[in-house]
Amino acid sequence: MVPDGWGVSALQEVGPIIDCKHRTPTYVGNGIPIVSPGNLRWGALSFETCRRVSSKDHVSLMDHCTVEIGDIVYGRNQSVGVGSRVVCDQPFALGQDTVLIKPKRIDPRFLYEQLQSSLVLRQIKKLSGGSTFSRINLGEIRKLIVTVPPLPEQKKIAEILSTWDAAIETAEKLLANAETQKRALMQPLLAGKRRLKGFEGREWIRRTLGELGEPYGGLSGKSAGDFGQGKPFITYMTVFSRSRVDVNAMQFVEIGPKEKQHRVRKGDIFFTVSSETPDEVGMSSVLLDDVGEAYLNSFCFGYRLNSLKTLRPEYARYLLRGSQFRRDIRKLAQGATRYNLSKRQLMHLYVELPSFEEQEQIVGILDAEDDRVEAYRKDIEMLRSEKRALMQQLMTGMRRVTV
Repeated sequence: MVPDGWGVSALQEVGPIIDCKHRTPTYVGNGIPIVSPGNLRWGALSFETCRRVSSKDHVSLMDHCTVEIGDIVYGRNQSVGVGSRVVCDQPFALGQDTVLIKPKRIDPRFLYEQLQSSLVLRQIKKLSGGSTFSRINLGEIRKLIVTVPPLPEQKKIAEILSTWDAAIETAEKLLANAETQKRALMQPLLAGKRRLKGFEGREWIRRTLGELGEPYGGLSGKSAGDFGQGKPFITYMTVFSRSRVDVNAMQFVEIGPKEKQHRVRKGDIFFTVSSETPDEVGMSSVLLDDVGEAYLNSFCFGYRLNSLKTLRPEYARYLLRGSQFRRDIRKLAQGATRYNLSKRQLMHLYVELPSFEEQEQIVGILDAEDDRVEAYRKDIEMLRSEKRALMQQLMTGMRRVTV
């Protein structure tokens, strides 16, 4: 159902859609960014996380796919349906599994907003079987249905929604600034370069992780049919995403009465064991809540401290995500196309620890910074939620705009 004067079209009817297929390039340290699905987010393209290719590779990659301002880069896999407006003024290349949409018979800003709408996202979810990591083919993308109001109404809707985008972008910058300040505070505190009042002369101790605790494995012997009900377990993304385990994000798995699986408990620390890049392997998260009977996914391993008086779990939350420890972890990453972390090697890494009392005070300072960061995250989620509600009304014509 669409309002009077509106039309509906397949995506391929409003402009060319180009599949960016090419050979695998040679990556370089400094060069032209190559945008892949994993680099995409809603908004203008950001090249901070992109790999780089040489100028020669850039020419060969783009010989069939010229990118212009106003185009939309769209991902075919990973978080399917993620796309970005092309508003940048620097050259870049498009990686495999990206699609270039060139709006011709529709306002580019309106189409960009509509691709985020529930109308399109429902179609994508159906095409991908409900999975957020499925791959949709080019033919399916071309058949996506979009609503097409008159051009003046398109422009007005895009203008209204762009004000929300601007507010979200501002909030994201505030969040990034708060995270930068938090890191700048963390590094000298965790390295002992900045000492708190009353602790200036007290020496730190140096211990390996193996001296402080023992590792244990995650779930084993499970198949797809075991998941979805049963006992709670901590997922890979829960460990990867945050330094503190979000107990509300746990999922469920069937555990038989005679199964021997490791249960997690408050104070345990978890590490991811595999990733596509060495920078993301060995990410840690600490369980700071009582969760009763719960387990850990098979793509992570747990680590249990011998004593909570030598290394506070609350302090480990920051220490193991600090810059020095992350550098040490990256040196242990093994692999070529996928990187893995050895539990045995990890146990040989050293950490330097202040006294229990100084750890407690450092945690108090960093917790306050973390609360500020979390407040910005909640602001962003609130703005996104409000925009989604407004978009639902505007894109379906439930709320009409005055041109």
